[in-house]
Amino acid sequence: MSPLRSRTSLAPLAGLALALVGLLPTRGAAADPNPPIEEICGRKSTAFQNLYSPLAVLAERRVPIDARPWFFGRCERPTEAVECVLESEADALAVGIHGIEEACVAQERDHLLHLLPERPLLPDTTYTLKCAGSPISAAWFDGSDVPRPLDMLRLATKESAAASLPPPDLAFVHAHLRRRDDTCCGDDPLYLEVEYPSDPEIDAFLADGGSLEVLYDGDLWLVVAGSLNHLPWGEGGVVVTAVAADGVRGPRLVIPAEEIDEERILIPCRIAASGGGFALWLLAPLLGLRLATRRRRRAATRGAQEGRR
Repeated sequence: MSPLRSRTSLAPLAGLALALVGLLPTRGAAADPNPPIEEICGRKSTAFQNLYSPLAVLAERRVPIDARPWFFGRCERPTEAVECVLESEADALAVGIHGIEEACVAQERDHLLHLLPERPLLPDTTYTLKCAGSPISAAWFDGSDVPRPLDMLRLATKESAAASLPPPDLAFVHAHLRRRDDTCCGDDPLYLEVEYPSDPEIDAFLADGGSLEVLYDGDLWLVVAGSLNHLPWGEGGVVVTAVAADGVRGPRLVIPAEEIDEERILIPCRIAASGGGFALWLLAPLLGLRLATRRRRRAATRGAQEGRR
C-alpha cells in the first residue's frame, strides 16, 4: 500500500502541510511540482558502474574460476575484431566478449558486456586482460569518465576452485521511489531504491560476484556487493533478475509501476530553492508519517521472512 494511503493519525496533518507548501510563492513563473528528472539533474551514465566491476583498478573483487566478468562499454570501432587474452605468470587463455553484436548495432550508448574466457580460470590467480584489438571502449575503470579501448585490466580469482553460486530467490525484493532527505545532493532529489532483506543466501550470492540486474526505462543497472542499491530515478515498471557470476540467470521478477511506492515528501532544499524556506516547519507531520511508514514496512518484511523460515 502506498504510504499516502496509510490510515494514521498523522495523515490529516500531512495533507495540510502539503497543501500549505503548495501555496508557497515561487521565483518567476509557476513551476511544475514534479518536473521531469532530466530537467532537474539529467540521468547518470550506466558506464559509471564500471567502478564496481571486477575489472576496475581499485576493485578488490575476486571472482569464481568459472566467472564471466561484467563491465559496461560501447562499440566505437565496429569493424575491428576481438583479439583479447587473459594472461598470468602461469596461464594464458583467449577471451571473447558477450553482447558485442548488440553493442555494435546500437553504438550511441553503453551496453552491459561480459568477458567469455575459453575455459575456467586458475584459482588464486591474478590475470591481466590484454587486447591487441577490440571494437569496445569503456570508461570509469580507473575513475576517469574518458572511454578508452580495452587493455591492461586486472582480474583476480578466488582461492577456492568452487563454481559460482546459483541465483537466489527474489520473492522479497521490492522497489521504492524515494526523495532524498539526508542531503540536498546537488541536483539529484529522487532515486529508485531496490530493497532486499538481509538474507544469508542473497548476501553470499552478491559476495560471490553475482548481481541483481534492474531494467527500467530502457536502461540496465546492477546491484552488486559494495555498491548502493540507490539508482537514478525512472518511470514505469521494474524488472529484476539475479545473475550468477558465471552468467546463469534466475527467473525475472516483474514489479509493475503501480506497485512502486512513491514518497511524495518535499525535501528542505527543494522548498528553499522555490523561495519557501521560511515554511520548512510545515514538513514535521510529513517526516513523522514517513517514520511511521518505515516502521510498518520493516515489521511486515520481518514477519514475511519469519514466515518463510
